[in-house]
Amino acid sequence: MKLRCEWVFLCLGLIVTSAVAEDDVRKAYNSICFSNYNARTLSAVFDLDQPGPSAFLLEKMNAKLKEMPNGCDCFPMEVMAAIFRIDPRKGYEWFVTNYEQLSAVGRGSMAQCLVSLDRKEAYEALVELLSDKETVINPLAAKWAPGPYTHLRVCDHAYNSLDGKIRIGKVRARDMPRTTLSFESLEPWDEAISKFTNWWPTASAEILSKRESFGTNAPSLKETIVKHRAAITAAASTARTPIR
Repeated sequence: MKLRCEWVFLCLGLIVTSAVAEDDVRKAYNSICFSNYNARTLSAVFDLDQPGPSAFLLEKMNAKLKEMPNGCDCFPMEVMAAIFRIDPRKGYEWFVTNYEQLSAVGRGSMAQCLVSLDRKEAYEALVELLSDKETVINPLAAKWAPGPYTHLRVCDHAYNSLDGKIRIGKVRARDMPRTTLSFESLEPWDEAISKFTNWWPTASAEILSKRESFGTNAPSLKETIVKHRAAITAAASTARTPIR
């Protein structure tokens, strides 16, 4: 009987400890948007190298937004954008490392957050995401849309971010193709992405030459995407192969 009671108390203690730890992670997560952190203090309160904060951020990024955040909770995109500003490399490395675990919602949100990352790698990552046609379900946007709303895709969010970054950066902004976009149909977005994809090879060298880079040892989103797609293709091929 004594042993059983001790076991019960131990389990309860673990549950309480876990709840407290998660509450601390949540508080640290919500503090990022409102505190004057630098890279060192950010790592001290919300270390993305640790499983707890990393998993918490991943869960938030992948969640569909159905309602406005409650109380002091921040939008995950606000937090990620703040991380990009405070510690650009840490944020970018987290994105590349967790790419395969991001849902379409998470990848679409990351595409929007990359507006805040003023590095060469951000442009290159967004260009890679232009081929991601998966739909980003956004119940909150659909709810508040003034008219008919078509859920955008990851590629549409990536294009929107590239458009904004290039206009703000001003380099080659005047000759960037223009397309009138709408939330009622995806056809204008397909047209815009097609025009941009044809234009980018002629403009990329000049635009990227004006941006800082993380260096040659920075992780590559392109390589990660190529490996991810190869793994999916291999898995699909194996699934179709009859067992003998």
